Amino acid sequence: MTSVQAINIIVPFRNRSPEILEQLWLSLCEKTSVPFEFVVSDYGSHPEIAEKLNELASRRGFRIVRSETQGLPFSKAKAVNVAVKETKLPWILHVDADMVFFQTQLEALVGYLDESQVLLAESYWPQSSRQKPKNGKVFRSPGVFLLLHRNWFERLDGFCESFEFWGAEDSEWLDRLILAGCRPRWLTTQEITLYHSWHTRENSRIYRPYTAETRALEIQVENIWKGYRNNRWGTLVTSKDRPVLSRMGEAIEIDLFQKKETEWVGQLKSLLNQGRCVKLNLGPRKIKRIFSAFQRIAYAFDGLFNLFGLRLDYATNDNLEKFLSLRKMVGPELLDMYLEADYSSIFVVQRK
Repeated sequence: MTSVQAINIIVPFRNRSPEILEQLWLSLCEKTSVPFEFVVSDYGSHPEIAEKLNELASRRGFRIVRSETQGLPFSKAKAVNVAVKETKLPWILHVDADMVFFQTQLEALVGYLDESQVLLAESYWPQSSRQKPKNGKVFRSPGVFLLLHRNWFERLDGFCESFEFWGAEDSEWLDRLILAGCRPRWLTTQEITLYHSWHTRENSRIYRPYTAETRALEIQVENIWKGYRNNRWGTLVTSKDRPVLSRMGEAIEIDLFQKKETEWVGQLKSLLNQGRCVKLNLGPRKIKRIFSAFQRIAYAFDGLFNLFGLRLDYATNDNLEKFLSLRKMVGPELLDMYLEADYSSIFVVQRK
């Protein structure tokens, strides 16, 4: 165990209730003698939430690292990497915002520190009918709790920042750590008691585009095949990097649901080349159809459809998928975008 045991606790965050952060802080940091810094990596929360977050940080004495990424797809990978680059302590504990520690302080974690290991933790999801502590069922995911030495981030360039929206960035990071010789150790619920605060299941068909799922698989395969390097990992996004934020008021609108792809893509290219800001009206993300009443039944067949590489999708507007495919082809670094929270429209400008 290293003689230096100071820990940076890094919590990625966007548009959640600040109260859940306070629960996490109180459960882990209120009474401890271990030197630590609690850092919330705010990846572009709305102004009203950011204001509440700042008030809480002032009251509890923790730090906020703010990325001006509002309107961009959420990237947990970038949120964690930015906070790592903005901090200095030797140990990094990445934990999700909606976790609560029960009768566990930092002193307990220090006893497990080993520079050759990455520590992960099982957790309870007590309100879930699928995972009941009395039945011995627990939640095991590398994304909710991960503790390792800073050297691993610097050696491997941190989380892969190609992932957007959510999913797979944690498992890909763990895979690279293991391939590099970092030994994983899972702490059981007897060694550390960790609860996942309950929240309702979001409809991934609506809020996680199908394009993001296929892209995640592409990234994982590419990183295995070619390896992963990123010498700009952890770069903080500022307002100077977001030209779209100051130009949305002048946007020219295109209604995608009234045009063929060949029409709106050509019109978008022409306007962007002229230096204009464009608002793409996608239409409602969720489309009411006759099968919506059978949503739960339809979900049950997902596995069967996946076996044959088929997609069961009856309630999603594909215009967002089409734009994300276009953005990937053009290059995300060439387009700045602002995606409305309900996914009904996107503002786009071309970077100079």
